[in-house]
Amino acid sequence: MRLPRSVIQRLRDRGLNVHEESGCWGRGSEMGSVVGTLFHHTAGSLTSQAPSRNIIVNGRPGVPGPLANVYITRDRDWNTVRDDPGVGDVWVNIVADGKANHAGEGSGTVVGELAAGRPPSKTAGERGLADTTVANAALWGIEVENNGVGEPWDPDVLQATGAVCQVLGLPVTGHKHYTRRKIDPYGLDAAAIAAVVAGDYTTDDEEQPMRAGDKGPKVRHWQRRMIALGYARRPDGSTVTDWKDKWADADYGPATTAATKRFQDTDGYRPTGEVDADLRDRMVEAFTAQRAAEDRQALAARLTRRFGDETGMSEAKIRQLIATESDEAAREAVSAALADEYAVTIQRRDTA
Repeated sequence: MRLPRSVIQRLRDRGLNVHEESGCWGRGSEMGSVVGTLFHHTAGSLTSQAPSRNIIVNGRPGVPGPLANVYITRDRDWNTVRDDPGVGDVWVNIVADGKANHAGEGSGTVVGELAAGRPPSKTAGERGLADTTVANAALWGIEVENNGVGEPWDPDVLQATGAVCQVLGLPVTGHKHYTRRKIDPYGLDAAAIAAVVAGDYTTDDEEQPMRAGDKGPKVRHWQRRMIALGYARRPDGSTVTDWKDKWADADYGPATTAATKRFQDTDGYRPTGEVDADLRDRMVEAFTAQRAAEDRQALAARLTRRFGDETGMSEAKIRQLIATESDEAAREAVSAALADEYAVTIQRRDTA
């Protein structure tokens, strides 16, 4: 299996800046059955927008490249304080369509859980998991530029990361959740990673109330949620559908106030046009429900298509995982069974 070329257009359709590294198509050996995506930070220095690019593509002493399938840079103006926050200029670089040396040794149990659509909620260290497999051929690798020792995460970088994960369409976990040897991605636990993938990660600043006249990344984040939920309108009344449209200009003006009022009207709130904690929580619920419906459809298709034969589980049993979505206990039981059987398959393959 290889990364399909169709991801390029799908990423660009989401408004992302995409660069195809020279030789990316055909770089790396053939993948196996890819069951998930591993999220890394680069630990790159605070010297430029993309200090780790050469290492990610070509490798480092003792570890040949490629070191990721996808590499995401910092914003072009990562070290500049600007009056106009703007969308910035984050670049998504396609490094390799085949196997990359990014995962290294890690837990076969976690690989099985990803195969079941059940990313771990705790780190490998917290769970006491041993390294039992090498999953470079089973996991896509995304390296995201961050020094890993205190650099704040840029909302635009995380927005791009979430969009890439959505396009890849597989469960996502952090490197530290796969192996206790690692700490990346810096400062993001399992819940935060899930929020990044859903496009709903917020910084502390974004949790503050918002009203007309406010500016900055927290405003842009709210505007993008209004776009996703269908409340953003152009002056001619047409609906904005692209989350990176200039409508999301980080300026809480009349258009954003009107979109917020539409959301409040629909959801039974007094239409003040202002955002408080309760309204933000309701937005998260609506956005999460929208994503969950899409995720259930994708999960059903993916599990049935890819893992029925490989694990020996019947199609009916795999479909039960989807059918019992509302019954958490039943869902956990079925997904755990699939995880266990797939972990055995992975270990058998690695020792063959």
